[in-house]
Amino acid sequence: MCIVGTTWNEVQEPMTTAWESAGRTDVGRVRSKNEDALLIREEKGLFAVADGMGGAPGGDVASRRALDALDLALDRVPSVAGMEGALIQAQESVQAASAAEPALRGLGTTLTALHVDPSGAYVLGHVGDSRAYAGTRTTFRRLTRDHTWIQDRVDEGAIDPDNASEHPMRHVLTRVVGDRDRVVPDLEEGVLEAGSHLLLCTDGLTACVGFEELESAFRESESIQNLVNRLVGLALDRGAPDNVTVMAVRFTRAAERPSRGRRS
Repeated sequence: MCIVGTTWNEVQEPMTTAWESAGRTDVGRVRSKNEDALLIREEKGLFAVADGMGGAPGGDVASRRALDALDLALDRVPSVAGMEGALIQAQESVQAASAAEPALRGLGTTLTALHVDPSGAYVLGHVGDSRAYAGTRTTFRRLTRDHTWIQDRVDEGAIDPDNASEHPMRHVLTRVVGDRDRVVPDLEEGVLEAGSHLLLCTDGLTACVGFEELESAFRESESIQNLVNRLVGLALDRGAPDNVTVMAVRFTRAAERPSRGRRS
């Protein structure tokens, strides 16, 4: 188990923002190794989670290499082009590890990353089925779409959403970082309001805890560390068959800028 919590403040005239972050990753109740990873880089407003899919030989290698490459590629100024380029570098890093070691062939990982500047303007990059959620005093919404076979079938109307969580193909990924010819991320940019919370998590959480429970925990938790611990605890209480990683970020002040939407 790993727990991380911190607060970071920066002053940039005439705008000021501050954020608090907390993260925790847990191997769960069934797996012997944790193939999830998290990244908290407060000084450049970078927060990310990844879930390695390489299996026993090296899913942990894929998730860690992807996040390390992302960290190296991004500076303190968020941009869609920068996030896209960083995800390409993460892809190349995972592929290099796979090519260098026969036992690691087929490495891949999910990756969901938030990059925010002192004005509250952010870029979200997403590949796979880890997720991002955003909450304010009055709203709670999911920001990402799962890149899975089952989500494609739901979107086509071929499978009822109520049956998707039990379908035997629900874990089959259609986009990953690493194990494809190229990475195809969803990229979104916008502005976070003062008081906004961002929640990043791997599917080890969302397989055990539904949307309504996530929202309830968000509303009822006294702090972001309490929120993270509560959500990981819920997954563990329900058997946590997969690794569980949760990260929360709270923005206390931010300037207003118009959102420019999503690109995928």
